[in-house]
Amino acid sequence: HHFTELSGKLVIAPTEKNQSGSYICVARNVVGVRESRAARLSVLAKPVLVLKPENVSVRKGDSAHFHCKATGDPPPVVFWSRERGTLPYGRYVVNSDQSLQLHYVMVEDTGRYICNAVSEAGVAMASAQLQVEEAGVNKHKDFHKELSALRVSLENVSIVAVGSNMSLVQWKLQTLQTQPHHLDGFEVLYRSLLPINSDWAAKKVALPSFQAEIGPLKRGYKYAFKVRPYGSSLYGRESN
Repeated sequence: HHFTELSGKLVIAPTEKNQSGSYICVARNVVGVRESRAARLSVLAKPVLVLKPENVSVRKGDSAHFHCKATGDPPPVVFWSRERGTLPYGRYVVNSDQSLQLHYVMVEDTGRYICNAVSEAGVAMASAQLQVEEAGVNKHKDFHKELSALRVSLENVSIVAVGSNMSLVQWKLQTLQTQPHHLDGFEVLYRSLLPINSDWAAKKVALPSFQAEIGPLKRGYKYAFKVRPYGSSLYGRESN
């Protein structure tokens, strides 16, 4: 810290936050000592963005999420704006953590979104680009690719209750890094092992269920079960 006294003036340069406080001018001579009233120094801290928004690319109809966090003294007010135009009316929300969410995005929402942090000490800004992709000719390919990557494990097949001819089939999805966009549910396939050429019967189960009651089954017969994911009219790989 650098303090300079010049003709009765105290100069602090540069100022830092920990120098806030009360300062008193003390005058001494052979007769005595006199003190001035205390003068309060408040050192304000300009807004600083400790978390800046990053570019986002989403499909039309999805949600977009921009993160932003600011500090400063006094605490800055954070608000969002758009480089060209206004935020989409009725389809955005600013969360308590200062992040911005856009819902049901449209192609015309493409553009730069700005996080603004403002206080009496100053202003800080950062922006990020939103790219909205139109669902076009690649949509079918995306469906197939995503469904093919899903792995379903058949977990348990049991009788619903003693004496019942209904079975409870349970399964799970292997851990995914990202939530599937095109998964609508699962199809349970089942058939009797005899006769050998028995046809597979099917029952569709919509998300979020991962189990289904299957039947009625014939007493004394053995059955095979398997499960596969589906989305729209496409199917993924069958379970074990």
